[in-house]
Parts: sequence; structure tokens; C-alpha cells
Amino acid sequence: MESNLVDIIKSIVEEINTNLPVLSIDGEKIYLCNTLHLTIGKTIKDATDKEYKIKEFKINEYIVVEPFGHTDPFTGAVVVAPSLTFLHGDPKSTNNEYQQLSNRTSAKTPFIWLVESYSANNTRRDSAVDLSFSARVFLLDWANTPKWTNTEHNDNVIKPMENLLRVFLQVIDDDYNFKRLDTPRIDVRPRFGDPIGDPTNLIIDEDLSGIDVSFNLEVYDAGQCCTVVEPINTCIAATNTLNGNQIDGTLIATNKNISIVDDLGAIINPTILNDTKTNLDLEIVGGGSSDLKVYYNRPDIVNMPSYATYDEGDLFNTNYDPPFLIPNDGVYQQKDLSINEDYLVYNNVWGHKFRLTSLTGGYYDFNDGQYKDVNGNLSTFIDEFRLPSAGVNNTDGLIVDHLTGLSHRSIRGGAANYLNSLSSIPGTVYAGYSDYRSPTLAFMLTLWSPNMLNFLYPANRQPFQYNQPTLWSCTPYIVAPTTTAFGIIVTYGSFPSSMAGARNKHFCRIQYQRNQFVIQ
Repeated sequence: MESNLVDIIKSIVEEINTNLPVLSIDGEKIYLCNTLHLTIGKTIKDATDKEYKIKEFKINEYIVVEPFGHTDPFTGAVVVAPSLTFLHGDPKSTNNEYQQLSNRTSAKTPFIWLVESYSANNTRRDSAVDLSFSARVFLLDWANTPKWTNTEHNDNVIKPMENLLRVFLQVIDDDYNFKRLDTPRIDVRPRFGDPIGDPTNLIIDEDLSGIDVSFNLEVYDAGQCCTVVEPINTCIAATNTLNGNQIDGTLIATNKNISIVDDLGAIINPTILNDTKTNLDLEIVGGGSSDLKVYYNRPDIVNMPSYATYDEGDLFNTNYDPPFLIPNDGVYQQKDLSINEDYLVYNNVWGHKFRLTSLTGGYYDFNDGQYKDVNGNLSTFIDEFRLPSAGVNNTDGLIVDHLTGLSHRSIRGGAANYLNSLSSIPGTVYAGYSDYRSPTLAFMLTLWSPNMLNFLYPANRQPFQYNQPTLWSCTPYIVAPTTTAFGIIVTYGSFPSSMAGARNKHFCRIQYQRNQFVIQ
């Protein structure tokens, strides 16, 4: 079995049979048990490659066709549906490859797109599951966006793509290499990638509609699976294995006793397996999911005396970031201090362990001093972090901290006194977000560690680009809450400072809520 998700999804797509048996024919109407992805305007073929265009259809009942390029009526026993295109990659590269496939939309739609990057995890050694993938797949087809109504989008593309999805998932369920899927998340995507009707905003440069499905795909360990053996001469002794132990001296057409025992050696279920294909359904009592939920590790907000709107007391009282107790099947994300302050114990949502990333998963690789994109390819700060539509210069970007679930602006926000800093930050629209706050002292100090001589300034904590050393937190100084607040010297820690003094603003927002998690 393949161990690469791209190859696995590609093989699943190739398993989808586009030869559809005909139940009966009534003039131009062809009755089918399964119409798969067929829809208005699609071209089908008969067994001799004659083409017919669909002018009417009903899901999983019939299609009505007319000859295309000839005058012969359809008389075949099989309808050959258009083939499926498989794509994989991030949106930009996928769009580039899609454009290069063909100048004819009909020659490359519908397509099934595996979004990269994805998460892949090895499971425990004693687990029957070898690999676990968190996959996101789009099933998309051409849509006449300028002319179609919402109902036409639904009838002509969404329903056929839902039909195709059912077959796609059935291929997975029918393959014993995969653990049966839990309920996948399915989102309908009419007018895909065009949220405001602006063609320049399309994710894929095409008018598309379809289905967005996310699921965990678990692949069984091939070493623990039974293999179907080709028939051999019944007079030859067969050598077989079970869980790595040889079973010798067995002749074909004879039986072999296999006892299933518990840890103490007690027989659970004596079973005789004949030399035929045998399916074993085993239930592990008392077991559970091997998925580990990794939650964002962010300090609780304490109820400091509230002095002004947007300070720490306001955050606490408005329940902006309440404390959270993780469930029994979860752990908090942690720093891997054996590697680096900015390296994690568990994967982030992008499938790697770098703590500080861009909005698209790019990161600064401290191992070689290079910026990388989400797939580990060489890149730059400008390409990964800078947001030209929002940033004020080439060092202005947004950094996501996958330890805490917070995001931070990469540069200082300019000098201000305490009250001006608190009041001006929430009104700022940056990188498409408008819910920024000045960080609490506890939030800010998540970026600091005794192991670091400088945790933001000077600019040796990339991808941060700070060029001045003092910042405001939103936490008032508890001894004098109406006159003094905690500031930050970003080379070593915090200090009480007069609220009338000038410190730099720091833009912070909650990118991921505390109770969100990443499956490992």
C-alpha cells in the first residue's frame, strides 16, 4: 500500500469506474442506476467512441442525450462518462497546473483536488493503523456562474458532485487497506473561490462549483494484514506467516488451527481458517481512538483591576479568552527546548513543527537561516509573511504562534502613551482582521524565555522585525492601576511604567481559540 497521501488519493480517483451500465434506452433517454458526475452539457461516449451531449438529466435515474458530430442514436450497453482529473498542491501551484492542462474546460473538468499541505502521522507501534492523514479534498466542476441561478448551481453541479463524492468515499470504505472513515466534514462550495463576485479573486481561474470534504484517512499496517495468495499446486507445501511468525508444513486444502489469546495466554476464540479468502472482524474492547488532540497552550487571563476599555480587566470581564480545561484525550502544545524555543513537540495545523508561521504556513528555518514556504521550499520574508495590501513596508507582516494560538504583527505599531495604545489598536484593520488587542502581560511573555538573551529586539528573533526595544502590554500595574501599567523591554522582560510615557504599540489577536486542537 502506498504511504504517500498524493499517491493514495490518486489511486482512489483511478478506482472510480466511469463506465456506467445502461439499464434501458427510450429514444434519447438513457436510464442508468448511477449517473456519477454527469450533468447538463457534458459529453458522453458509447463503446465505439461516438459522442453524445447531455441536454437533460435526473440524478441516478436517467440522462437525455443528442448526437454530437453525427446523427446516430445511442444504442450501447455502457455510457462512458468524462474522465476525472486529479490535482494536488497549494492553491497557487494548483491553479498554474490547471491552466496548463488544456485550453478546453471540458477536457479537465470535473477534477478532484487534494489540498496541500496536509498532516501525516505515524501511529503507535502496537496499533493496526500504520499512518494517519488529515486530508482536505475538493470535487469541482465547471459552472455557468454569470448566468445560473442558485438553484441551477445546486442542481447542475452541487448534486452531481455530491453523487461523485459518495462514490469516492465508497471506494475508500470498500478497500480493506483503510480503516472505515468517521463522518467526514462536507461543505458545499457554490461559486467556488469567488466570495464577492470579483473574477480577480478566484482561487482557480475558472467558474467552478462543488464540494469541500475534510476527513482523517487511516491506513492499516500492511505487515498486519492478510495477503491474498495466488493459487498454487495443491501438492506443494505452503509457507505462510501470521503476525510475522511462520506457519510451516501446511498443505493447500488442509486446515490450520489458529488460537487468539489474551495477554495472559487464555484462549479468547478458537478459530479454524480454511485456505480461502477470510475476513476477520476484530473488536478491541476497552480501546479507543489513537488520535491525539493537541490544544493551544495559552495562559489564562487574570482579573487585574480594570482601568480602561481594552485593558486586561476588560478582556477578562468580556470573556474574550476564557480559561479552558483540555479533555482527557488531549495535551497542550509544548516547546521542544531540546531543539529551539521556536520548535514544537507536536505538529502545527500545517503539518510541521515550526512554531512561528505566516498565514499560509511559511516559516523561518533557524537550522539554515532561510525562509521556507509551507512545503519546505526556499522562500523569503516578503513572499511568506509580508501582506502588500496591508503592510506599511517590506518588514510588515502577520506572525502566527502555534504554541499559543495568538498572532502578532511583525513590527512595532508606533509610539503612544498607554491609553492611546489601548484605544487605537482595536480600530485597526490589518491583514483582513479587525479584532486586534494590545496583548496582556501574560500573552506577551509567552514570546519570552530565560533561555533567550533577546526575545524580539534586536531583530534576531526572525520572523519578528522589531527595531525598538519597548512595548505596552494591556495589563495595568496592580499596585497603582490608574497611573502605571506594565511595559515590556523586549530584550529581557517586563517593568512598571507611567501610563503617560511613550511605549510602542503591539498588535495581537487570537488566531486560534483555546479549545481548538490539531489531530496528531
